[in-house]
Amino acid sequence: MLAWGWSCAVVVLIVAGVIAAAPHGAAWALVLLGLPALGTAVTTLNMGYGRTVLTPEGIRTHRFLTRHSCSWTDVAGISTGKVETKRGRGAGTYRTNVIISQHTGEKFRLAAPYDTSNAHDPQFFDTVNQIKAYYSQAAEDLTGRLGE
Repeated sequence: MLAWGWSCAVVVLIVAGVIAAAPHGAAWALVLLGLPALGTAVTTLNMGYGRTVLTPEGIRTHRFLTRHSCSWTDVAGISTGKVETKRGRGAGTYRTNVIISQHTGEKFRLAAPYDTSNAHDPQFFDTVNQIKAYYSQAAEDLTGRLGE
């Protein structure tokens, strides 16, 4: 997935460079194509750069533009959420994320893993179950240490 993201970003930057090198009369092309290309590049980098780290103390996740962290004692639940986008008469696309719910009521999505209709991950739900098992064990260990 990471290689795909970087290759898309490179293509977008090349297209933006070609448009920028166009004569001054084609400045509208820079605005018309350059700004969406920049938005696509940022979105692609944000998805491709995403990492999630599980530690005995808690969970950290970060993307190119955002970061979240939470200790296991603050986690109220781990679930998945599916966002579907339907365009026209086709089947549409979806993206399934892992969602961390905290006792405070706040929620955040993990940068990884995720599953999409364009790049289906057959091990997505196995990975989610591993995260839940890690959470259960870490929460038990922390509760045991706090009780000592």
